[in-house]
Amino acid sequence: MGLKAITLTFVQYDAEDPLGKLLAYASLVPIALIVSYITLIAFRRDVATIVFFAGQILNEAFNAVLKAVIREPRPTDYLGHGYGMPSSHSQFMAFFAVYGILYICLRTSADSPVWKLLYSIALSIVALCVGYSRIHLHYHTASQVVVGLSVGVFFALFWFLLADRLLFPILCGDSSQRKPGTRGIIAHPVAQLFLIRDTRGIPNVLRWEYNRVVTASSTSEREPLKSIEEHSDDDGIHSLGYDADGEEADTDRDVRKSTSNSRLRRRLDK
Repeated sequence: MGLKAITLTFVQYDAEDPLGKLLAYASLVPIALIVSYITLIAFRRDVATIVFFAGQILNEAFNAVLKAVIREPRPTDYLGHGYGMPSSHSQFMAFFAVYGILYICLRTSADSPVWKLLYSIALSIVALCVGYSRIHLHYHTASQVVVGLSVGVFFALFWFLLADRLLFPILCGDSSQRKPGTRGIIAHPVAQLFLIRDTRGIPNVLRWEYNRVVTASSTSEREPLKSIEEHSDDDGIHSLGYDADGEEADTDRDVRKSTSNSRLRRRLDK
């Protein structure tokens, strides 16, 4: 009976190398990102994340095709398995970094433009570190890593344009002016059953969700926000509005909050 090891998270390094262990952990970043993808999709059901992950998977499939066609061996026979050109780790990280930077810079807003710059720098550094780790640990040659990074960059550009011009209109309907679509595949009952949603029309999702949580927490006995919305039309309470940055609109904010709290207290007293 032959035994075979699962090498997905098996990374070897020189114990005497001061950078060996750190770079070995860096090589595991793609695995951590895949877990993050699955977790985000399972708990958020956001169409933008699903499209991002789909592009990542197709990028890996394209890498497998390139390896099968080029058939260039790795620099060492005892490290890694399969062909080495191009480096799948490098291509994975280049796609993730470039697509992430494009989406953050062009499709989201932040409290300060500095955050976008910091995110972009951080993504770039992590991608380059992963690529360098494959050279330092002798899993790939420098040319295999450079080609992997280059292919990942171009595939990310291609996927971002394809998603923006074709996939999002099909999935979400009319996505002009970054407004959530009311038609498209996500309007299908099956998609609604799985709570698939489109949050691309909210430039600063983090700030928007924070405001909603604070608002829900401030209500009496922490009544769920869903209950507030169900009674809003009957009580004359309007839904919360937010500006382009995901901030709650200033107009009549205090009036709405005061009215909402008084209505809720009366309902609870009943």
